[in-house]
Amino acid sequence: LMQTVEGTGERLRQLEKKLEQLRRKTLSDARQLNVVGNAVQDEVHHIRMVPFEEACAGLERAVRDIATSAGKEVVLVLKGGEIEVDRSVINGLAGPLLHLVRNAVDHGIETATLRKVAGKTPIAQVTVSASLRGSQMEVVVADDGQGLDLEKIRLFFYACSPLCKNVAIASTTAPLKSQ
Repeated sequence: LMQTVEGTGERLRQLEKKLEQLRRKTLSDARQLNVVGNAVQDEVHHIRMVPFEEACAGLERAVRDIATSAGKEVVLVLKGGEIEVDRSVINGLAGPLLHLVRNAVDHGIETATLRKVAGKTPIAQVTVSASLRGSQMEVVVADDGQGLDLEKIRLFFYACSPLCKNVAIASTTAPLKSQ
């Protein structure tokens, strides 16, 4: 009986050693798996992230074409093009950016003659800028044009909707500009 107990004790000690070795190997494997997992995650992040300027591809040509057809001189300025953005966000921004830039050239920018009369340079500027605000990206499209003509908007509104003549539209003598 004593030999059986001693043999069992020895086998238990060997099992404890093997279990400790397995525990160490498991911890080592877990650490290595964590390192590899982080590397894969970083690589996927880099693959998905692209510079904001990719969303602006084609805007310069669009500005040039629209300005030429409208008899205006306009230059596009891009700021924050190096900011990295998820590819899906870039894909979703391209259309709206084009629309905003077209509106800026069509409706915000004056002709070179009107700009000279207003004391401005004959070449107008449309700026598309991106900046990070915490974990979010802010995109702004701005132009150095005349701003909104509230009286013209008011008259258009009344002409299109005669039933709404009693609706007040904010009155101001200054052109509406973004803050």
